[in-house]
Amino acid sequence: IVINLTRAYDLNLELLTFNSTGTNITVMKLIDASRENDFTHSYSLTGPATIEHFSMVIASVLYQNRADEPINQDVRVILISLSSQSTSLCSISVLVVNIADPPIVAFPPNYTVYYLEDGLQPIPVFNNSLISISDQDNSFLALVTIIITNQQMGAGDVLYSLDNPNFNIFGNGTYELNATARFEQLPHQVFLDFVGGITFESFDQ
Repeated sequence: IVINLTRAYDLNLELLTFNSTGTNITVMKLIDASRENDFTHSYSLTGPATIEHFSMVIASVLYQNRADEPINQDVRVILISLSSQSTSLCSISVLVVNIADPPIVAFPPNYTVYYLEDGLQPIPVFNNSLISISDQDNSFLALVTIIITNQQMGAGDVLYSLDNPNFNIFGNGTYELNATARFEQLPHQVFLDFVGGITFESFDQ
């Protein structure tokens, strides 16, 4: 049996691995300079083994891409065929996603909340159901810095109630205030819950 990995952009970093433990099957990488020009890895599976054992080894095939920023324009294709035949018996597509892509935090543009003066209770600043996070390779945000700031409001005292103990608040609430929170390895849902827990309250008379 011959197994080919095609469209591999870096033959040093993209490869297939096999598990032939407990079988009489030998897995060998075929060296063919002509195939390297079309970015193809070729492997042969040989040995006096049963169909069941060949099936087990084929089922164990793993694709590895060790590149920090893999090229993902083309779908890699794994072709499995009998060495005595030119036609492929099986074709498997591998879609490569660049894991170096940063996470995307999406929020509706021009989002506004309204607070009635002398309201009876703080109002949520964010509706976390409107925020979405997409990250192909990680369910954690490696480093998060949240900054809340307001412009000077002129005469009168403006007080903010930031209902979360993780915030480090700067200023005395008069005219201007800045608040920051910093996290590492924060799960997406924890971030959404945190942002959804921020509230606003004004005691301006």
